[in-house]
Amino acid sequence: MRGLERSAMLQKVAIHQTRLRIPGVGVDARGVCMGARGLVLLPGLDRLVAFLAIYTHEVALTQVLASMKPELVRSSLGAREVAVSFDAISSDVMDRVAEVARLTGAFTFTGTSRHFVQYRDALAPFGYDAVELLKSNAELCLYHNSFSQAYDLERAFDLRELVERLSARPKAAPSFDTGAAWVLAASALGPPLVRHLADAGVVASAALLTQGSELAFGTDPWLFRLESVPRRVRGLLTRTPGLGLFLEQTPGAAVEYGAEHPLSLAACPVFRPSELVLFPAGNRPALVLQVPSVFAPVSSLVEPRVARLAPELAVQLSEARLPRVATRVRLLPSLSASRRVAAARLRGGETEQLRKLSYVVSPQTLGETKIAATDQGVFLLQAQRGQVIPLGALYAEAGERIYVPLGYELVPRLAAGLLLEAMQVPDGHLLFFHTDGTASAVSESVFAPLAQALLEPSVWSEPTPHEFREVLSAELPTLWLDTLGLLPLKRAGEAP
Repeated sequence: MRGLERSAMLQKVAIHQTRLRIPGVGVDARGVCMGARGLVLLPGLDRLVAFLAIYTHEVALTQVLASMKPELVRSSLGAREVAVSFDAISSDVMDRVAEVARLTGAFTFTGTSRHFVQYRDALAPFGYDAVELLKSNAELCLYHNSFSQAYDLERAFDLRELVERLSARPKAAPSFDTGAAWVLAASALGPPLVRHLADAGVVASAALLTQGSELAFGTDPWLFRLESVPRRVRGLLTRTPGLGLFLEQTPGAAVEYGAEHPLSLAACPVFRPSELVLFPAGNRPALVLQVPSVFAPVSSLVEPRVARLAPELAVQLSEARLPRVATRVRLLPSLSASRRVAAARLRGGETEQLRKLSYVVSPQTLGETKIAATDQGVFLLQAQRGQVIPLGALYAEAGERIYVPLGYELVPRLAAGLLLEAMQVPDGHLLFFHTDGTASAVSESVFAPLAQALLEPSVWSEPTPHEFREVLSAELPTLWLDTLGLLPLKRAGEAP
């Protein structure tokens, strides 16, 4: 017990109870005993940091930050503790505060001026009321079901100063998912970094700082602000000595890459607009910078390059025929080429495989697929809607009447009509480019349906018919159909 001054006695507030002994405490619309302010009593600053870390992980401090007053209090026995008071906006806010406080070993109270009573819990869903008030002139009187204690205010401290004094800790999985970033560079590395960021096309702005050697970056260090950290410059900014990369967590605060702040800085809007607080890694103190009023884009800080002007030369036009510049059409592998199989060329034993495959393909494929047998192989024009025959060298359609190997494209990329005209391909011919650099022009008239080309004439013969012999003229015997009687075999000898 915390130095009891008198017996701790609280009574539970009953439903619809309106008269309470704690000054400034009443009942809200839900029947919960509440004062104008809430108070959390913590054993020390480490518990306060734990309380803020857990609370800001889920909810921002914006609702209670304006009225929050962290204070160091001392009991009559000389024990120092931390009391954090704030406006009790609603019982929902107080319930969340009480749950976080219970998790960190703290106590939650409600009151108005200097008398605060224990906030409601599971044993008293409507709250508590004191049986008797403490007779003390102390600045703070707390009533709990395990103690009643008076405290004197020793000093108040600023929450922003507490947040700035906390050092960053290593982060398990560093990432670049916060967007904007700040780079602190030594004076000698500033100009080279300006040129590199400008050449890499990174959207960034730079400024010169006036702080001295207390920043550990030399005199006149550079400060860069990046809208994002592209992948191509991450290794440079994180591994170069003399450069410090800080990822922005909230306006006015950034944490060095590879570290994280104990609190969620995005939920703690305590930083001044005119300052930038950088939290370095390695248990080092925070850097508080005065934000420069002028930031210049890095593209405007690069030295301009002026091209040399050549003397004007008179261009003499000649009436002679210009020489022809011949460019050979080539095949190049391409990931963006068409993947639809439009034709195929079979060579060697692949034609026998085509015969075996014809027994399992659909009738539509046999009817729509066309085939042409040449001295350079057997060419197939695949069916538009039927099955694809996966045999031989496969070709894709690169244009009207032009076929290239699957996965390749033609360079230079010319129109199909212009290419056929330049190569002098006759009308009615299909142009096939092969991977060995050759090309074949096959007439469309030699193509026939695959169903007709696969049929082979079968040997057949006409059988000679035979005449049947004349019908026998023998008379049929007479059959007697009568009852058999008791002795059926008695008349067996009477049969003619």
